[in-house]
Amino acid sequence: MKKIKNIITLFLTSVVIVACNSKSDLKNQEYYNKNNIVSKFIKDVKSLESDTNINPIVAFKQLAEEIADNKIIVSKNNIKKVLIKSKDYSNTVIVTANHTIVKIKNLEDCQESVSWNTCMPSVEGYIKKGKLKYKKNYMNNVIGKADGQDRIAYFFSSGQSFKSIFESNAVDSSKIIQEICYSEFSSDRTSPCNEMDLAINRITGSDSILVVESYCGCGSPCLINLLSTHNKNGKLIDIISVYTNCDCPPSEVCGWNKLEIINETTFQITEVSEAVIPKYDDKGNELEFNHDEESEKNIIRDYKYKTYAINANGKMELTKSYIEKDKK
Repeated sequence: MKKIKNIITLFLTSVVIVACNSKSDLKNQEYYNKNNIVSKFIKDVKSLESDTNINPIVAFKQLAEEIADNKIIVSKNNIKKVLIKSKDYSNTVIVTANHTIVKIKNLEDCQESVSWNTCMPSVEGYIKKGKLKYKKNYMNNVIGKADGQDRIAYFFSSGQSFKSIFESNAVDSSKIIQEICYSEFSSDRTSPCNEMDLAINRITGSDSILVVESYCGCGSPCLINLLSTHNKNGKLIDIISVYTNCDCPPSEVCGWNKLEIINETTFQITEVSEAVIPKYDDKGNELEFNHDEESEKNIIRDYKYKTYAINANGKMELTKSYIEKDKK
């Protein structure tokens, strides 16, 4: 097991890394300046209404060209790639020419589009026809049909700001690690927690809440994936753990779980339970189950999907739950 002092080093290198050149430093400074049109729009879409630029959409686009973490020219041929890529970032904003701007709200909440040949997510933003007109709809209904207009997707990762937070000692990374350890693995808050093989994979969040993705082997036959929320001092607000990649004996089925981050405030847990349909020989003796291609046909799985939203106070709320059964 690695000790916490080693984990901290791993943590600082495994969180979204900021390039060391001066251009990247400038990008970070520009992006996280609260007077910035980009950061203000990402935090509050309706802030665009109070912007003093002649065309706020053009102003956003000009600055985004300089400070976005990534960008892609959007077309019907690559829209699916754009939506998949947006999962890797905290915020995605799509600008159409000089007249339309939208921020993706929820990739899971989507509407099938014939024109774009994919399920287009819910968005909010503005169309400028003289005055700005606020729109909250599915993306295909705001940016229009797939055509030759200039559309660019800008990707932003709020994870960069938290590296600066740790370096400025505003919050100690070891504090977050200890809070996770004590909550999940050492309820009496004693020292064994320090021996846990816990590592932080990614941090995102808002101005007041840190959202932490971490994982741990911790002597379990499964990999434990954790999602936790903390205040800016590192104190734990809420936490949930998902046991994945379990090492089951060859003669058993034990199901599996999955944690999927949909966006910076929404995630889904899939719980899969498994049962074996018994098979018998000619004498009525039950045959031994083996994990092979033929035996796979005798496994029945139930899929339970649970979607959670992280509210403004950092609490995780179950918003949707449903079950699907194997059809065999």
